[in-house]
Amino acid sequence: MAIYNGLGLGINLELLGVTRDSEKEADQLGIQYLWNSDYDPNAFVSFFEKLQEEEKTKPGKLGGFFRTHPYTPDRIAAAIDEQRYLPEKDNYILNTSEFDRVKARLLAIDNAQRAEGAASTTTDQKRPTLKRRTNTDGSKSDDPGADPDDTGKDQKKSRPTLKRPNDPTPPPNN
Repeated sequence: MAIYNGLGLGINLELLGVTRDSEKEADQLGIQYLWNSDYDPNAFVSFFEKLQEEEKTKPGKLGGFFRTHPYTPDRIAAAIDEQRYLPEKDNYILNTSEFDRVKARLLAIDNAQRAEGAASTTTDQKRPTLKRRTNTDGSKSDDPGADPDDTGKDQKKSRPTLKRPNDPTPPPNN
């Protein structure tokens, strides 16, 4: 069994290597797309520097071994290296009206979710809940507040059935 587990781990790690190579290629293409679209490719490096700062607050030793993406410092170094091959431009796009609209929309969604989350801590009226149905046939209730002395063994248990709105009513179980 240990051999199978070891082989499975080896295969998974090999696939992670393929994934990391794909991510390296995606980073390289991302920088080129930024430059071709007249955006500053340094923004790519800035993003990964912010990501690196976030990772410092969540240290992990073994987790890095199973990463699907290259290490962030390696990505930063590769991005800086890739930028050396791109000619400098006089002007880069800093912002667009479309970007401002998308940013405002995302901010509104985020604020709504945060407000809903804050409201749900006080009242859970908006969140769906799962409630137990009381039995209509007089059998023992699944309710935790039901009489504990009632064992319900004298009642025949029936299997639940899926009822759709247009299905005919099934005959009662006797």
